[in-house]
Amino acid sequence: MSENKTSQSQQEGPAGSFDPLKLWTAGLETWTRITRDNVERLQSFYHRSEDDKRDPMSFWNTGVDAVTQVACDNIERLQSFYNQAADLESATYERAKKSAKELGDMVSESVTYVADLSREWRKVGIETARRSARVFRTEE
Repeated sequence: MSENKTSQSQQEGPAGSFDPLKLWTAGLETWTRITRDNVERLQSFYHRSEDDKRDPMSFWNTGVDAVTQVACDNIERLQSFYNQAADLESATYERAKKSAKELGDMVSESVTYVADLSREWRKVGIETARRSARVFRTEE
């Protein structure tokens, strides 16, 4: 059974099926989407009506509203990205704990095997000594 576990772990690699490029790509895609959306939002901010262009305070209020909305949207997207990263990290930690447990099992099996071999070698050594003693005893 441990052979099956070992071969499965070797196929997955040391980090399991975790792909660090997937995390990086997700971050890059999120950053690209945020930047694109913010550029579109800010461009729409500058395409105001003629009435708004005459009133300097509407410029200020519209600007504050646009920046506030951009900041709120970015915080929500960042939280979503962090949640995805947390899920990937959680899966990685679970795989690491599983690998550590399997390693502990393999070490335990190896120690047991070495103890069994040592016991058998002692038995063979004693039996060989007894046979040698019998050979010398019968020749006298």
